[in-house]
Amino acid sequence: MASDPAECCGKKTVGEHSYTWVNMTDSSIPEQCINRCIYTRDDPAGSQLYCFKSGSLSVNCTQAPAITEVLHRNNQTYEDEEGNVYVQESTYNPNTNIATISVPSHGNRTGIQVNILPNKILVTIKDNLCLVSTTPDSVNPSDIMARDKNSDKRQPQPENVVYAFQEFDGDLSAAEKNAVDSMAECKGMEIFKVTDVVVSEQEFNEFVNAANSELSQLPRQISTCEVEEKCSTR
Repeated sequence: MASDPAECCGKKTVGEHSYTWVNMTDSSIPEQCINRCIYTRDDPAGSQLYCFKSGSLSVNCTQAPAITEVLHRNNQTYEDEEGNVYVQESTYNPNTNIATISVPSHGNRTGIQVNILPNKILVTIKDNLCLVSTTPDSVNPSDIMARDKNSDKRQPQPENVVYAFQEFDGDLSAAEKNAVDSMAECKGMEIFKVTDVVVSEQEFNEFVNAANSELSQLPRQISTCEVEEKCSTR
């Protein structure tokens, strides 16, 4: 069967060689590898470790893994400025190097799910849209679980507020399209590639005031990340 990008194959063939999955993780895996799945090659020199990047060789997953998912989960309770209490769920899979942060609807804010994928692909799901962008250099999926473990309830910190717009940014790359196609959460949604444009608080407020009076004429979409980003991606 074809290789599932969301898990490690127990055995796989790549080109003319076959490989066996090794149940381990390694923080030194090269960035160009598509996930954190590690293999040995099925030949006399099989002690060498391999991971894989995108390429033109044919790939076959010939055996399901003995362990398909090692999922670390952390739930953190927050209270927003209006006193609404909500639970943010963070998960991280070290085999795939995928982190997901889910913030439910609370108060007048809609829910949001942020998916940090390999190859610096960031997929944000909100308002029935699937928005694809580039993961900031400062964000590491494996660091997600280390946050917010020392308190039962936290209030978002105002100093982390970022004012930004999201502008449409052309077509998805092949890697971005493959990543989105593998996500069940994006099925049936409109999919856009976007880029964040960070502005000052004054510029943001001026644009919002204009939006309230001329919404139909706006050339770009307003992002809610200036409120939610400090809870969901920082």
